[in-house]
Amino acid sequence: MNANPSDPTTEGGGGGLSAKTLRALIGGGVVLIIAVVAFFIWRGVEADAQADSWDKYHVIRKDNEPGQDPLWNDLYGVFGAQRDRYVKALEAFLEAEAKGSGETLEADVRWRIAKTLADHVLSQRDLTDATKRRDYYDRALAQMEKIRDDFPNYPLNWDMWKPSKFPSLTRKFVDWLQKNKEWEAEHLPMAREPDGEHTVVFRTTAGDLRAKLYVTDAKAWTDGFLARAISGGYDGTAIFEKREIGDAADPKEHAVRGGSDASRDRATYDANDHLTLAEDPRGGGLLPGEARNKIPHDRGIMAAWHDGATEYDDAVQFMFIVRDSQQLDYDYTPVGKLVDDASLTTLDEIFRRKTWRIDPKINEDAGELRQVLDFFQVPVVIKKVLVYDAAGKLVEPEAGKASASRDPATTAEQSLSTLDADAYKVPVPEKPAPDNGGDEKAPGPDENK
Repeated sequence: MNANPSDPTTEGGGGGLSAKTLRALIGGGVVLIIAVVAFFIWRGVEADAQADSWDKYHVIRKDNEPGQDPLWNDLYGVFGAQRDRYVKALEAFLEAEAKGSGETLEADVRWRIAKTLADHVLSQRDLTDATKRRDYYDRALAQMEKIRDDFPNYPLNWDMWKPSKFPSLTRKFVDWLQKNKEWEAEHLPMAREPDGEHTVVFRTTAGDLRAKLYVTDAKAWTDGFLARAISGGYDGTAIFEKREIGDAADPKEHAVRGGSDASRDRATYDANDHLTLAEDPRGGGLLPGEARNKIPHDRGIMAAWHDGATEYDDAVQFMFIVRDSQQLDYDYTPVGKLVDDASLTTLDEIFRRKTWRIDPKINEDAGELRQVLDFFQVPVVIKKVLVYDAAGKLVEPEAGKASASRDPATTAEQSLSTLDADAYKVPVPEKPAPDNGGDEKAPGPDENK
């Protein structure tokens, strides 16, 4: 039977759509509808995800962003720790969610990171080391350069209403960060290693302290120190004072002081005998300068000491910095640095020793004994200060130039390689029991009843 060519259901029939074509159109329409629905669902999900990310971002800002951040009112780091937490939270959010989430969110997060880092570095008056400040500049610059290069539609990049070649806010901020960083690298103190060839070993009753010197940056002071040390001029002196301002979390000045001629032969647990240290008339000395404005007072630094009432360096006495003490920057002169972990451990042990401040009788005294509050009850005796050349050989004093106080070196001390570590370390002596007139215990007010 022949097919009716006019039947619309017949393949290849004239006039109407074939069944195959109709099925294809219907199938295509269904696919299109599904695609459109999927697109709007995807856009909705994406919009929800964007909204969720923005909500998280606002929570981070609300919980961490300093609500009041006047740079001139952050003298004691009130906002410092908060800014650090804020930046860390923003950086974590950037990595976890903001990257690739959309130009506006990612760029805005990067801008908040850069701005907070810039606020931080500008307000940290105690952070004077250009090496440490450089990290803040580098991190801020990395964010701003990313905004400049990858997010042309972010408002900071807009320049459509500006004169020709007038820089965008992004470019101006990048330029400012770079210039500040370069200026600080040239003019602020910068941590560096000592350049002196000599190794100086302080042999104390608390253990050894090994140091090298900043002979280029503090030539006048270190020349005098080396001459005195080689002659034996420090032998028998003591580390006798603990200087502690601020706590371990925020140390303003954590150091110990020694080297005074008056510190020789001081009795242990005798506050009256220690008064001679407080009344040491030494003063004057070298003019300020040299390494004073070049090297920060980080842990392990050896600095020339001077009385708080004058800015002149003492030509003899010194301090060892126990914890980073930026309050001392620009006021004191770094002259050397401890060079090994064993020395830092010894320094910590010295710093933990008891001072007269824990004695209630002296702490409450209104008289001259208050001058010894920060002195150690048991001064740490410097038995010898030995100087070794670049080859590790002991430098002996020239004929006729040995000090009367010099304690001759032993055979083992002739070379750094044979030096017996901590040879003069001794236990801290026990404090004598109070004298109660021969009685083991003086009776209390009610014990005679």
